Amino acid sequence: MPPDAAEHLFSMGLESLMARHEGIRVEGAKSSAERFDCDVLIVGSGYGAAVTADALAGVLDGRTGQASRVWVLERGQHYVQGSFPARLAELPGHVRFTTPDNTTAQGVRTGLFDVRVGPDVCAVVANGLGGGSLINAGVMAMPEPQVFEQAAWPDALRQDAALLRELAQGLSTRLGAQTCPPDQPRLAKHAALEELAGALPGHGGTFKSLPITVDWSSCQRCGDCATGCNHNAKRSLDKTLLASARRRGASLVTGASVQRLEALSGGRWRVWIEHTNPLLAAQTDQAFTVRARRVVLAAGTFGSTEILMRSRAHGLPTSGRLGEHFSSNGMCSPPCTGRPRRSMRWPMSTRPLANARWAPPSRRWSICARPT
Repeated sequence: MPPDAAEHLFSMGLESLMARHEGIRVEGAKSSAERFDCDVLIVGSGYGAAVTADALAGVLDGRTGQASRVWVLERGQHYVQGSFPARLAELPGHVRFTTPDNTTAQGVRTGLFDVRVGPDVCAVVANGLGGGSLINAGVMAMPEPQVFEQAAWPDALRQDAALLRELAQGLSTRLGAQTCPPDQPRLAKHAALEELAGALPGHGGTFKSLPITVDWSSCQRCGDCATGCNHNAKRSLDKTLLASARRRGASLVTGASVQRLEALSGGRWRVWIEHTNPLLAAQTDQAFTVRARRVVLAAGTFGSTEILMRSRAHGLPTSGRLGEHFSSNGMCSPPCTGRPRRSMRWPMSTRPLANARWAPPSRRWSICARPT
């Protein structure tokens, strides 16, 4: 694709970025050894990356008075409406995976689903522009207040929990999260979870719908949120924060797998990048590097850690605890019996989420059931 063609697209491929900036980098090397390709390089495009890009895009550089150059690098591709797998038979073409015996990604490297098979924990993470927002249920619910009272959290979070909740509410609104409108038909699982909450032991439970990032007027009730919405009803990050960042000048680059970082003098960075697509990578005769004033690693629990570990192997100083102590998300899926099968559809997605809680005398519990 010609470099100027990318101007008309929401995102550009790594090959377009390489072609566009080759001349700039050569000219920069001639004019100044301190020239940088971008001011902020954000690795990843999930929630952390999107929030950062939205906050920094368009911000004026105090040195030059010009808008900061913000790049967002995503290893997966941009999934547009209609490009998500719609049938089980289509799923194999959208899966990449690793196993304990082979840590090199197998399957389709640019596939939407990144399956990590481990000896004790298995995980599925997203691989596309918008990160986990493409395949999650889009639930926007804050933890209970006592969660942030735990000593493991940074002091700033524990001491100003009210501000944290205020900011979270504002972000939830910007993401388009809303509860199921009262004029929408009552759903079978909604009723089943409400009944479950009323039957909880101890002091009984509470039940309420939680806001999710879905446009209810467009939702087809197909249950495909966890495999990608083909009806333009899900408000994933590519439609909200990333779109906002792009409108203010951020460049969104897909198919770009960051391999490692190299620290330069003055707190600057050199970033080593290769094509995610192995066919394109095989045609590249030399490593592609960019220089950035600041780098934000927001590639997820696995992605960011792997980049740092590869960087450490090339001499980047890191903590000795890197790669240790991580946890999976704490979801609980309660079984239900005596209900029509259609009320327990899978994938679990785009249905009002029930949050049932009870407090036995000795311990407080929280059960969160994902929607169907």
